[in-house]
Amino acid sequence: AGSAIPSGLLLPQIVIGSLLGRIITLLIIVLQVRVGWYAGASDANSIWAADVQAFFAYSGGPLPETAVLTATTSFPEPGIGALVGAAAFLGGSGRITLFIVVMLVEITGDPAIILPVGVATMVAVLTGNIFNHGLYHSLIDVQSFPFLPDNWPKRMRTNFRIADLFREELPIVTVGLGASKTQIEEALAVEVNGHKFKSFPVVNMKGAAVGVAQRAQLEELINHPDDDGNVDVGSVTDCPLMVRKHLPVRAAYEIFKHMEMRQLVVVDHAHVPKAVITRKTLLPCELESQLDRCPSPLDSLPGSPVASPPGSPQLPRLGLIRPADLYVPPGPAMRPDVPSTPVSPVGSFYLRQTS
Repeated sequence: AGSAIPSGLLLPQIVIGSLLGRIITLLIIVLQVRVGWYAGASDANSIWAADVQAFFAYSGGPLPETAVLTATTSFPEPGIGALVGAAAFLGGSGRITLFIVVMLVEITGDPAIILPVGVATMVAVLTGNIFNHGLYHSLIDVQSFPFLPDNWPKRMRTNFRIADLFREELPIVTVGLGASKTQIEEALAVEVNGHKFKSFPVVNMKGAAVGVAQRAQLEELINHPDDDGNVDVGSVTDCPLMVRKHLPVRAAYEIFKHMEMRQLVVVDHAHVPKAVITRKTLLPCELESQLDRCPSPLDSLPGSPVASPPGSPQLPRLGLIRPADLYVPPGPAMRPDVPSTPVSPVGSFYLRQTS
């Protein structure tokens, strides 16, 4: 990471871990020598082949005994220490376990290292999890990828709702269900702070949301109209689940994550779009910054179970989410010449909050 060497991340981690493992092993050997925790070298406990035994002092050779201390079975093998160090470094930095054990066993061809490598890897992973995320998870933050954790962050409080994220009136661009080619082009050209919208809520004549259309689909639609030069916005309109501003943010987070949504439209009681929740909106850092700037007005009340905008009804702690907070649009089959009737949620669609 950050190195100009074309070797990826795996090889540098192996090299660094091997060097650290070998250095630690040599330091252990030095400690053994200092305190005398070793047996003298002899042909019985030497790890060298019989062909080179004649060079050592215990066989009458020219090499003194101090030169072959690491050649006895009383000392740890620096090569094994290098393998264990490489496994520990890979496991601690990348939070990888099984892959490391299998890889090192295949490299060495020695099943005897499964135990030391496995233990070192598990200890490194568990120790690293105490302090921070792994290397690859940190690279997500470095590259500014909008990654959402699988579960609601534990450090994030749960007593606030979608309305707490949008205290100010936000600009939102909609596309009419019967919009013409010119109207669609005008909507696509709108920019806010130099950024263009990637999706647009589709509304009927009364302004009620009936679905969402993506920018790429609308551009394809206006580039290929029908034979009469008309465009049908309903043909490129999806009908995702929509929510109201009184829904807890945690519930919106779970819906967005587990349904793999790209946008989540917020509507009012008349089903008029008021805001669009994107992946960036639900990033933990963004949620924390929003809450720091706009604390909930009910947080200071004693025993307040759920933070809500003024005038909104209270929900019981960990109770059922009202189906009125979830809205399923009528669908793209509606046309502007047909009166719209807001559709209630499908069946008894309830979600229970988790603790």
